[in-house]
Amino acid sequence: MISSGSITLNNPNMVQGILFVLIAAIGIAVSNILLKRIANKVDIYNAMGLQLCIGAIPLGALNLYQGNILSLQLTLDYILILSVLTLFGTALPFVLWFWLLRRAPLFKLNVFSFLTPVFGLLIGYIYFFELLSPIQWLGIFITGIAIFMVGRSNEAIEISS
Repeated sequence: MISSGSITLNNPNMVQGILFVLIAAIGIAVSNILLKRIANKVDIYNAMGLQLCIGAIPLGALNLYQGNILSLQLTLDYILILSVLTLFGTALPFVLWFWLLRRAPLFKLNVFSFLTPVFGLLIGYIYFFELLSPIQWLGIFITGIAIFMVGRSNEAIEISS
């Protein structure tokens, strides 16, 4: 519902965008299942460090591919922004997610990934004064109600084979 307005537009990149969203959703689902399985078996800080190191490899390769690494200026502002993004944008959420995986069922945690487009729309509305359509507001409302309902439920839905 939140993105239904862009579906009706003549958008040549729509199929590619939908494909990227599906790939990301599958990746998040698989990684959350795997993380839930190992949450009680590994040290959170070692896992986070390994994740950051593994993530640095493709980013470093991309940086080298794009060229001119010598133009990087390590100013105080740059180091501060990098530190804030590293600590509060990556490390802290990873540690909190691992901590939650040890204490809550996965079906209750996964539902919070649906807040990503809601936050995107609300940030655009609040900080960039973007106007939201009634269907987007309705999508935000339904997402909030669904998350509330899942959070209040006591049992996971069992799929019988």
